[in-house]
Amino acid sequence: MKTLFLSILTFITINVTAQSVTAELKEALTTDKPELLFKTVDPSALDNCYQVNNKPYHLLSLAIKTKAQKCFSALIKKGANLESDCSAKTPLLYAVKYGELNMLKELVENGANYKAKKRGRSAIDYAIHYEQKEILAYLSTHLEK
Repeated sequence: MKTLFLSILTFITINVTAQSVTAELKEALTTDKPELLFKTVDPSALDNCYQVNNKPYHLLSLAIKTKAQKCFSALIKKGANLESDCSAKTPLLYAVKYGELNMLKELVENGANYKAKKRGRSAIDYAIHYEQKEILAYLSTHLEK
């Protein structure tokens, strides 16, 4: 019961505190311009959650969804939290879901936990579910080490 209460409280907190995506932030991501991104987002807000269609996302996850590789790399260099979890999926799980192998590799190379599970599902589970064969091969190779 205590775990359920904490889960509900966390969900409410994330959804109440999540910010809306501004037109400038959307433009920065869709045009993949890190310089515009950092004019829009204060460095202290790198790990905030942002609302898109009533769902909270971390900036790294939004960069993955919009295929904004330059913004993604710049966020990592600026110290964005690789394990951030605004919606029960880490950026690594979003990279798997959307088939972004290069972003996945960058996350792993920078220390993202590719063995972690969210809601009982691992990155391997996501790769199988979303039929991401290249990612499955990459993750399988890493798990053998």
